[in-house]
This record gives sequence, structure tokens and C-alpha cells, in this order.
Amino acid sequence: MANIVGSDFTNTKIVPILMDLSKDDNAEVRLNVINKMKNVYDVVQADLLTPVFLKQLDTLSKDSQWRVRMATIELVGDISVCVSKDTYFAKLHDIFIQFMTNSAAAVRDMGIQKVPLLMQKFGYQFAKEYLMKEAEKVYNQEKCPFHFRISCLRTIGAIWVGRDKEGNRFQTQALNGDETQTLVKQCMPLWQKAFRDNVANVKFV
Repeated sequence: MANIVGSDFTNTKIVPILMDLSKDDNAEVRLNVINKMKNVYDVVQADLLTPVFLKQLDTLSKDSQWRVRMATIELVGDISVCVSKDTYFAKLHDIFIQFMTNSAAAVRDMGIQKVPLLMQKFGYQFAKEYLMKEAEKVYNQEKCPFHFRISCLRTIGAIWVGRDKEGNRFQTQALNGDETQTLVKQCMPLWQKAFRDNVANVKFV
């Protein structure tokens, strides 16, 4: 419907209805709203990213149902590659980065799938200064659960080589020699720590 009526009508008439439905007691309703919000974003663009909408996204990223949380992380990742770096950090980063410590493996996997696409969009410095540091921060937390440590290591792996939307493997970034050496040096302490981890699955990853 948004494609037919245009951005103004969608923003003023349809989005408020969807916002109400995103708070529905039934998880299937909330899930269906989130699954269709990318279509709405394609019509409305940045006008959708209001404080009210972002607050609801944050709430949905902590939903009791893991499928709703997964769909929210997918939506945030899809919107993130459509906006500028400034907009991403101002409005979406804090919601997206929660994937690393989500209790559901499917939610963590969804975030990891989006990492190479974000790196393609925002480049080497983004991965080096934000994704890597966030992974290190989570991994080094006291009493960090082993499945969170695994998601950190897999996030780092996704920075180097990932898959596009069609599942084709690609090198996420054409790094020069200095950039590659810098990333290796940044990764090495965490890798060395992971090699000594008490959990075999962590060492395997």
C-alpha cells in the first residue's frame, strides 16, 4: 500500500497504524509488522527514523520472542546499509550491536550475516574502530558466556570474509598491506586468548 499512496500519506497515516500494531500482545502481529517495515522504509526513507520509531525498534530488539528480535536485527541491518555513517551511528548502531549478546543463537547469526554488508558500506575504518572494538569489549567482559564469546569470534571472521545476499562468498574489503597488518595486530591478542579458552567450541571457532 505504501508504494501506491506515496511517502507523505504513508508517513502520516500508515506508519502510526503500524507503530500501534508493533505493540500488539500477539507476537505474530509484531513479527509481521517488523518483516514489512523495510518496504515502508523504501518509500518513506529517513523520515521513518523518528525518535518514537527508534525507541520502538529498541524495545522490539529486546522482545520476549526470539523471532521478533531476529527480525528487528535484520531490519536494522537492512536499513543501516541505506543510510549515511553519521545516521547509522546516531540512530541505529546501539540497537544493531546488541546482536552479539542476544540469548538466541538465531539472532546472533542474523547480526553476523549483516556485518560484511555493513563493512562493504562503511569501509575498513568502520570495522577496525567499531566492530572489532565491540567484539573485544564483549569477549573480555567478566564471566562472558561462551556462546557470546563465539559470536564475537564469528563477527571478527565476518569482517574478513563474508557472504552477500545471494550467499556468494566475497572478500569484504580490498585491504592494502598496512591495513591488513593493522587488523591482524588488533585481532591477535583476542585470538591468542581464544586459543587458551576453557571451552573447546570457542577454540574450534
